[in-house]
This record gives sequence, C-alpha cells and structure tokens, in this order.
Amino acid sequence: MHCRFIRIRKSKKEILSFMQKNNITAIFIDSRYFISKKLAERLYLLSERRFKRGENITKSIEIEFLLYHSLKEQIKDAMDIGLKEDCHTYAIISKQNIDKLIAFAGEEIKVNQIVYPEVNRSFGDGKIERLENYITENAALLIVKR
Repeated sequence: MHCRFIRIRKSKKEILSFMQKNNITAIFIDSRYFISKKLAERLYLLSERRFKRGENITKSIEIEFLLYHSLKEQIKDAMDIGLKEDCHTYAIISKQNIDKLIAFAGEEIKVNQIVYPEVNRSFGDGKIERLENYITENAALLIVKR
C-alpha cells in the first residue's frame, strides 16, 4: 500500500483524465481529514473485503473507502473529503506505484510539513490510536446499518 502526500498543481479534471489514460487507481483524501497510514490501510482492506464479498454499496472501491473514512452514509457527503477544486494538499492512497501520478499532478510533500493542530488539540499527543480505532469501529457499524 502506497500512501504519500502531494500538493497538486493540476485541476481535478486533468488529474482524473491522466489517471484514466494511464490506468491508475488511487484515492485522494483532503490532507485535513487524513489521520494515519495505519487507518488508511485498515479502511482500504475493509473496502476491498466488501467488494470481494459482493457487499459493497458503490461501484467504486475509491468511493466505498471515502464512505468509511468519512463515516458518512451519503456518497455526496463522503466526496467532500476527496479530490475537489478548492483543495490543494492531499494524501494519495493506492496499491499501485504512484510516482508517475505525483510527477504529473504536483509535488510530493514530506509528512512533517503538514501540521494537524486540531487533531492534537482534540486527542492529544499519543492518542491517534484511539481515533483510528474509533473510526474503524464506526465504519464497521456503518456497514451493518445498510
């Protein structure tokens, strides 16, 4: 699983077109909503498992992932944390090599350049694991409700 951060310089339309032409599957998460690579991996595996069992509610593993990560029941609400025109910093998650995508779309950012003061203020240092567990557990409940 690849998880990297990028500051994009292309439009959403250009990025999606590039991904389609190059057969690249990747999930963009607004960096303000990204918690950890561990959580991203858990939720990706959950999404993948739902697809394998035929229990998915969307036609795309990327959208399914965004539903679980956002804990939203409506696709349009979950899309708020995905690729959009008014955001420029994202975490990109993919099982594929995404070097080509990053080179096209913008520039890679080192993780320590992104600060999450609201996460530290709300959960304190060392408590990210509690947040990861909370989201994972509630994503599982979201599935059961369907």
